Amino acid sequence: EKRNWSCDRVLPCGHNCIGLRGHDCIPCLSPKCLPKNADLTDEEFCNICWVDPLRAAPCVKLGCKHYFHFLCLWQKIDRKWPAARITFGFLNCPLCKQQIHHPALEPVTKQYYDLYAEIEKDAIERVKIEGLQHDKKLTDPNSPYHNNLSKYAMDRLAFYPCSKCKKPYFGGMKACEEAGLEQAENYKQEHLVCGSCASGPNAKSCARHGKKYITYKCKFCCQVSSWYCWGSTHFCDSCHKRQEQGDYLNRKPLSELPQCPGPDKCPLGVDHPPNGAAEYSLGCVVCL
Repeated sequence: EKRNWSCDRVLPCGHNCIGLRGHDCIPCLSPKCLPKNADLTDEEFCNICWVDPLRAAPCVKLGCKHYFHFLCLWQKIDRKWPAARITFGFLNCPLCKQQIHHPALEPVTKQYYDLYAEIEKDAIERVKIEGLQHDKKLTDPNSPYHNNLSKYAMDRLAFYPCSKCKKPYFGGMKACEEAGLEQAENYKQEHLVCGSCASGPNAKSCARHGKKYITYKCKFCCQVSSWYCWGSTHFCDSCHKRQEQGDYLNRKPLSELPQCPGPDKCPLGVDHPPNGAAEYSLGCVVCL
């Protein structure tokens, strides 16, 4: 496979190009052609696999100027996010965290950059629905979110891939402002179901927005759900983690579950059944 991707050109210096077939040659990285104090040579290990030196496989030079084995980059991207929550760290250069861009990688990166754009649009819209666009962090010059609603939305809101319709859906606020804190990797994909698919084909839909913003509360607390288990029960991230760790909320009496402080103080802002008593649809959250 490496041979199929390897450039077959010889550089003016006489060394073989270690780039990709069909793409522009990359500069010679042989120690014989570089100053003794050069920052990088083709004898350095690839910073993804850490197994072979750069010259052992066809390489690419990213837009950020860093070099990696082409196939190592492809596999890194193809593995996508590591757990249930959709994150996009896999699209970043391992060395500088800038986005990965190279023409040869577009067949694998395009779908994920398109997904990023879709979630970014939905996240900004959801921030406004939740009334978070007035957070002081957005106007604080010392905040990383200063005048950056997009970064704020992507860092604060969690999205998951629906196992039925395959579309991303909002699953509540992230527990930590630092993106990347994930659920365990052994999650069950079939438990990730958006509100639209969980509501069923015969459920009522919003005349204006259809089923896109149909959302359920967690059955066991006053938070928006992100997990739909056993085809019957909605969990938020926190309650789902407790259930997975053996703290079986579905077996507890209602008196031992978090108590709603009432519609005036409830984080959801609605009058709902006691936590643990029944499933409850919040309806179209845009029109609430």
